[in-house]
Amino acid sequence: MKKSSQIRGTFLRLTEETNALDYLRRAVDFVLITERDRLAWKWVVLGLHGALYGFAISALQGTNPDRVVRTSKKGHEWLIDFDTALERCQDQAHMNMTINSRVLVVTEAQRHAIRLLKGTLRNNLQHYKPMGWSIELHGMPQMSLAILDIIRFLALDTGNFVSLKESRRREVRSLVFRARRFLLDCRLDREARQSTGAKGNGKSNRRSRRQGVAGSQRAGVRPRLRPRNDRGRTVHVSMR
Repeated sequence: MKKSSQIRGTFLRLTEETNALDYLRRAVDFVLITERDRLAWKWVVLGLHGALYGFAISALQGTNPDRVVRTSKKGHEWLIDFDTALERCQDQAHMNMTINSRVLVVTEAQRHAIRLLKGTLRNNLQHYKPMGWSIELHGMPQMSLAILDIIRFLALDTGNFVSLKESRRREVRSLVFRARRFLLDCRLDREARQSTGAKGNGKSNRRSRRQGVAGSQRAGVRPRLRPRNDRGRTVHVSMR
């Protein structure tokens, strides 16, 4: 009789940081194909949400995972939610771990982008209800840019114990750079700037957007609900 061959275990190993980084990779992969595939924006939303949440948890936990876990009286543990994580990232009491620690400072445009990303887009995509849903896409590049800036800060600039090797820190910089370069020159953003009467040469407009000045209000994409019929609704996300 032949002896049965032994199968060696093959494992996928993740940490909070590598999980968040993978979300960022996928988000950027899909950003780069949005001009030929509109459905890619769905995966951009899910990837950005996962990366933002993951790096927020990484920045908060430091060397003690208990900092981001809640425990019930019966001993059940669960991770703090998305909103709590971002609130704590803006709180010195939770973020001060080293002499170099920095809290997250969120602009009003970024705050609106977070609400849009999580409340309007990700939640409805992740838990999709039967409905027809039209998403006006011209505000998506500016929303994505605002979220990418926060992700980069949480991954690289908090001064806390985010466990990323230097090669992975370089990868974060590269991913954000590539996504920003694409989004700042994509057709949707160009058309959005034209519709709002943006003036000046391309270099000055691009520089101001990199600094988060021009177009900060355009990042606020307003959701409008329109009834379709008694079985569902159409959600129109427009720039106005």
